[in-house]
Amino acid sequence: MHAWEAIQKTVEHIEDNITEELKVEYLADIAHLSSFYYQRLFSRLVKKPVAEYIKLRRLARSTEALLNEETRILDVAVEYGFNDHSIYTKNFKSSYGVTPDEYRKNPVRLNHFNKPELLLNYTTIDKDVPLITESIVIEITRKTLDKTRLFNGFSCEINIKNQIPLGESTGIDNAGQLQEKYRKEESKIPNLLPDCISIGASYPSERDGYFNYFVGGEVENKAKDFASFEMTSGEYITCSVEAETFEELVSVSLGKGMNYLMGIWMPKHKIEIEPYSIEMYTGTDQNPPNVEIWVKVK
Repeated sequence: MHAWEAIQKTVEHIEDNITEELKVEYLADIAHLSSFYYQRLFSRLVKKPVAEYIKLRRLARSTEALLNEETRILDVAVEYGFNDHSIYTKNFKSSYGVTPDEYRKNPVRLNHFNKPELLLNYTTIDKDVPLITESIVIEITRKTLDKTRLFNGFSCEINIKNQIPLGESTGIDNAGQLQEKYRKEESKIPNLLPDCISIGASYPSERDGYFNYFVGGEVENKAKDFASFEMTSGEYITCSVEAETFEELVSVSLGKGMNYLMGIWMPKHKIEIEPYSIEMYTGTDQNPPNVEIWVKVK
């Protein structure tokens, strides 16, 4: 068994027993390592100390329970391993910028520290060969866009530290909020093309520490009162990502696909790209749900 496989085994155990007592010594036994080396290896591979990772996963999972208003916040806190309401509230506010009570009253989209799939860090796939993991399917290919495509929609500026790396940052999910705004107000955008193509595009901001995010649908012409984004013609590397549900796709799998493409695959192949990325969706009713990540080759 590779070292990363031993750590992944304990990651799965943590997820399956998130409301139970989780002692480092027991997790180290699962990995067949001493407590010292287990904690050292875990921090290196998962990018968080064991205790911090468990806390962040408990906070993430607890957000689901908070949506049930019949359950007291104190009971949620205790179920997920926090001694009392005040400790839970302090940690929740520190991670997400809102209190559990505020989140319950206004359940905005949040970024979580997601359960990692360490296999992705040690596998480099060939073009057009799918990589199948426990929860997602990833396939990378090269495509040519023959003509510029135009999209109208909405845009916002996002603080990089609150969003990147995807799946490793916590706080309000501003990109997700903008996606929800688009889905609610899509019908207001005039002259959308009938094939339901929509995108989310990330590109540099003029402000240091920020990036711009655009969400919109494909059109023929720009429209007044809406932001626009042009997807220019040329050669692209695309990363197709599939997940079991659309919610899983946009909240977890998209980040894993993006991190794999930009952090593992692109550096390995030494391909230079333009400073933006595009998420392309073809509807929310696909089975299985799918998104393509496009990056333009220089």
